[in-house]
Amino acid sequence: NKHRFRSVVYLIIAIVNVISTYILVPYMGAIGAALCSAVSYVIGQGFIMNVYYYKVIGINIGLFWKNILRMAITPLITVIAGFLIKRLISFGNWPMLFVGVIVYSLLFMMTDDTTLRISHNEAGKPFVNGWNISISHTKGYAAVILSKDKNVAIDIEHISPRVCKIADRFVRNDEDASTLESLLLHWSAKETIYKYFSESDLHFFDMRIHDIKENELLVDNLKDNAEVMVTYRFSPDYVLTFV
Repeated sequence: NKHRFRSVVYLIIAIVNVISTYILVPYMGAIGAALCSAVSYVIGQGFIMNVYYYKVIGINIGLFWKNILRMAITPLITVIAGFLIKRLISFGNWPMLFVGVIVYSLLFMMTDDTTLRISHNEAGKPFVNGWNISISHTKGYAAVILSKDKNVAIDIEHISPRVCKIADRFVRNDEDASTLESLLLHWSAKETIYKYFSESDLHFFDMRIHDIKENELLVDNLKDNAEVMVTYRFSPDYVLTFV
């Protein structure tokens, strides 16, 4: 009946935790509740139970915790690395952190330079010293395009019928976008051209798509009277456009 002692200890831990929390919460709030729980568990499970396991059960507690600490090395390194990445790179939330990891991985693979850092100008456009860069991400994917001497732009969009609900916001009357694929292509291509002419602050109707061919199309920048060829690729999951 070795479990009886542990059950009694756990009951005492719970009672002490509730009483001490009731006393401290009016003065310390949530911090007081957390403190009471921590102290109760450290004394009960951390000290009393370890002494019991060693004295009564005969477990080699020193060896046990030595093995636990050895197994904790890898998780500890991972946690420290995560905090360092979070400190060095500004991300608004955890999903964006993962996107950032993918983007930096792509950047390092393409340049073989681990010292590069991505910054953003006042308009939010990314830049890297010595490179022209454009970045895009969507559900499960990220895309990066680089050039030493040419302006670049890229966009990637997850294939979803939700774009059909906003078609009238970006498709002109003189454009042909009657299918889901064509709508996504128009949306992505215009996002790419918007980035390409970032200083022009284009609106969707300032761009006109025409001459759609296999893997390429033309886009008129009506505001600046310019024409640009956009390359595109389709996959079962996404459409990718770039200049």
